[in-house]
Amino acid sequence: MDERIAIFIDGSNFYHGLKENIGISKINFQKFVELLVGQRDLLRTYYYNATLSTNEGERYKDQQRFFAYLRTIP
Repeated sequence: MDERIAIFIDGSNFYHGLKENIGISKINFQKFVELLVGQRDLLRTYYYNATLSTNEGERYKDQQRFFAYLRTIP
């Protein structure tokens, strides 16, 4: 039987953990997921985070672009 995996990423905690512990805030999510999956079958990756208000202007737009990028990852 092949192992299957689903990945759940808490976006806010992940972001702040990266920034505070290793000093970066951006990673290649596709490679990160591939590293976690290894030889297992990936069922799905879930990334969750609170959506900013449209009143946030550029921060909202940046977040939406980031979410769009995540949707391109298989």
